[in-house]
Amino acid sequence: MKKVVVAVLLFFLATIAVAQEQPTQPNILPLQAQCSFFTQMAETIGKYEELLLFTGEGMSFGIGGTPFKGGMMFFVNQDTGTWSVVQLFGDGMACLIFNGSKFEPYVGQ
Repeated sequence: MKKVVVAVLLFFLATIAVAQEQPTQPNILPLQAQCSFFTQMAETIGKYEELLLFTGEGMSFGIGGTPFKGGMMFFVNQDTGTWSVVQLFGDGMACLIFNGSKFEPYVGQ
């Protein structure tokens, strides 16, 4: 019986040691954004009758960690709840960064 207990303890100690030796990696969410000229992107968003809710400056990152700065635009259809986040670049290109449904204004709580 002592051999079994010792074997189990050694197994757990080895597992802990291996887990501690694992290098920590940053959390990365690889994404693929659909991009086109803003005029074409606006037509697509228009099909969902989403309207511009707010704008700002933002940054997205390529898979290799390369930063891409550009204007961020948040569109929403408050009747259907669909929404889109578009990043606009100086050359007229726009990328659909995120989109979704069930948009609800935050009312605090």
